[in-house]
Amino acid sequence: MPRAYRSPTRDAVAAATRRRIVEAAGTLFVRDGYAATSMQAIAAEAGTSVQTVHAHGPKHALLVAAHELTLAGDEGRHPLAERPELVDIMAEPDTGVAIERYVDFLVEANLRSAALLHAMVSAADVDARVRSAVQDLEERRHRDMTIAAGWFVVRLVNFTLSDLRECLSSMENEFAKLEAITIKLIERHNQTDKSLSEVSERLARLEKQTEDNYEFIRSQQRQSRSR
Repeated sequence: MPRAYRSPTRDAVAAATRRRIVEAAGTLFVRDGYAATSMQAIAAEAGTSVQTVHAHGPKHALLVAAHELTLAGDEGRHPLAERPELVDIMAEPDTGVAIERYVDFLVEANLRSAALLHAMVSAADVDARVRSAVQDLEERRHRDMTIAAGWFVVRLVNFTLSDLRECLSSMENEFAKLEAITIKLIERHNQTDKSLSEVSERLARLEKQTEDNYEFIRSQQRQSRSR
């Protein structure tokens, strides 16, 4: 069986065409509404043929794709945690920065996709396939929230333990410094004791020598008187 050949250039062109069609559909769904947007209008907005638009899916599928692309940056039913931007955010080693970036992403993503979500909810009233897509979107949203909650807990626990480890490490360093100072103080104390002992010995020898000198002088005086 011959191996299928794939051209990277052709794939890139096809991906660009797909993105252009999806973005054009999203623009029209927001501006004109789902019911008033035709496949011909999408083709004209995207600068391609109606046949090409039909090849990329029925209208309700383009609505879902436009929402996914606007919300998360790519298409598909895979979790938000697997989207390129969130993969990068969740891999951020600094927990404080990671959480801040995650929250910023969610705020910006929901602001970007709010108009398309409104178009989807409105279209659900007239199209059963869109209504099913909205229900699926809600289930995926709950799944993403569960994944996010688990990630937050793990990161916060790790953050707390990391802080504790850092604190303990700092305390160990301070104790090591205190121990070094104590050792130096003991050494100095020992040196002081040794110095005091040497001084005492010297004073004792000096006192003995002084007494010997006095005794010698008195002996000489006694000898002088006896003469």
